[in-house]
Amino acid sequence: MASWDREKPLSPALLRVSVGVIGGLCAVWAIASTTFSVLAMFEGRYGPAVVQMISGLAAPFAVWLAVRLLADMVILQHRIADRGWRGGGLPAMPSRAADDGPNYETAAE
Repeated sequence: MASWDREKPLSPALLRVSVGVIGGLCAVWAIASTTFSVLAMFEGRYGPAVVQMISGLAAPFAVWLAVRLLADMVILQHRIADRGWRGGGLPAMPSRAADDGPNYETAAE
């Protein structure tokens, strides 16, 4: 089984780090928006504060989730390409899954 070259521009480790950085930026975005909405509540603007609170939590989460899903898709595409699958049907699957239980043919030996 071929493993990824660490020097590739899209290695799994690099993608995980970049998703983590974007997650951190989204967390800062959510904290800042929540802080501003709490300040708006103290000023008596309850309606805009609630809308800002909800959007300030939902928008960063949606951005992070989209980036995470895209990164997972890129990792999956590269793993399939590393196995040598070039289309024309499903990729070759292993003869048995790792969680199928004990292999009784070889256990009897």
